[in-house]
Amino acid sequence: MKNLLIIWVFVCLSFSGLHARTNIIYVDRSNISDVKSLITVVEKIVQEKPNEDFLVYISNDMYPVILTDMNLLSRDLEVLFKITPSAPLNLFEVDSLNALINSKLQKQNDAELNEKVNLFFILDGEHAINSNQTKYLIQRLLLINGWTNKEGLSDNVIVSAYFKQGGYQGVKMIELKELYNDKEYEINLF
Repeated sequence: MKNLLIIWVFVCLSFSGLHARTNIIYVDRSNISDVKSLITVVEKIVQEKPNEDFLVYISNDMYPVILTDMNLLSRDLEVLFKITPSAPLNLFEVDSLNALINSKLQKQNDAELNEKVNLFFILDGEHAINSNQTKYLIQRLLLINGWTNKEGLSDNVIVSAYFKQGGYQGVKMIELKELYNDKEYEINLF
């Protein structure tokens, strides 16, 4: 009986870290004027995963804002009101995000074998289509990290795209859904 208890404790401890996820939220405010709704979306994502680790990356030209303390999230997101929006520099964004992701996953890989990542992209729908953010930002980031291939997304990665709805109804909305559904991304509108 004592051996059975020891084995059970060992198994529980072994599997406790295997399902941990790293959550990375990318925010492009460049074409979104409704900052309050943007803040609400970020807070909702974090609240839905209360005990998980987060990194929030807010695009801001060559000076991105990085938030890691979710206890101060509401206060820190107020920076979105102060940022003068500019279009993201996709190559810079991919390099910066990749460096942050690698340092975050490196810390976690010391303790666990399976890295599981949730990527959240908060974008303006029309701008995402016109500037091809799927190809130049999201797909590049996934390819660099080996999270996508010809068969689709890796099992360890979930990509969710949140789009601010604008005046681009009809054809643009259909184009947006087709573009992202083909990539196996979860699509949300706000």
